[in-house]
Amino acid sequence: MTIPLIKTPKQMLLEKAGIPHMQAGGKVPPLAQQQAALAMQAPMGQTTRYAPKNPITGYRAASNPKHADKTGLETQPTTFDKDKISQYVNAYMDARDGFGLPVFTPQELVNRLLVEGRSDFGFNSIDKNDPKAMKIANSMLELGHADDAAGFAGALYNKQRIADAHKVPFNVTWNGEGRSKATGLTGWDYDKRMQNSAFAAEHPSNAPLLQHVTQLMQPPVATNEDPDAMSPTNLLGNTNMPQPTTGSAMFAKGGIVKPFRDISKMLIQKHISGK
Repeated sequence: MTIPLIKTPKQMLLEKAGIPHMQAGGKVPPLAQQQAALAMQAPMGQTTRYAPKNPITGYRAASNPKHADKTGLETQPTTFDKDKISQYVNAYMDARDGFGLPVFTPQELVNRLLVEGRSDFGFNSIDKNDPKAMKIANSMLELGHADDAAGFAGALYNKQRIADAHKVPFNVTWNGEGRSKATGLTGWDYDKRMQNSAFAAEHPSNAPLLQHVTQLMQPPVATNEDPDAMSPTNLLGNTNMPQPTTGSAMFAKGGIVKPFRDISKMLIQKHISGK
């Protein structure tokens, strides 16, 4: 008796799109082909790959007027992974400051999130034949960034280098300048969509998403204070003094929030001397 294989929802969606799942020694289709197929088969606003532990929703600009509200957004939200967004933005910011990556505003990054409908900003792979891009990715790995986030940083450099060489906008090269076999669209079509969808990033419905990305892009606060010093808040019992914010960009990157300077010795010496 042969026991039928149990298919996952993802496998059923892929088969519906004409891409069979791996069985009997077959090969797994390329990731980009899988993602394009899933995007075509998934109902609007539905997450099909996984349920993030820390979700955040956003409303995309509607490509079909039948699915749009009066503001031009989709009527159903798309769920994103807040933690993955943080990983990618943090890697981008570290690489941007150190290697001169293209400078994007928070609105531009949120727009790319919404257009792609993916928490990875549409990143698929890095060109391993670009030595500078690989150097950037490896440097981000050494800083402790995740593999895919590090690769994303390197890919941004690679796509900007190509855009500069071909004298075209970055968005034209992000998904490739040729015509996609999966969608039939070109890089110029993607650039036009990015332009037409830009309004969504600043729509009030997407305020939480924009606020999250904006906060991640804030520069870390440098300090020369002694991290082992006692806070004057603890010394004097003054709870009205400003406290470190655990949601800061530095904290999100895995850094530490350093306490205030220890003034206890100075106060004791002043008391003993009477001065």
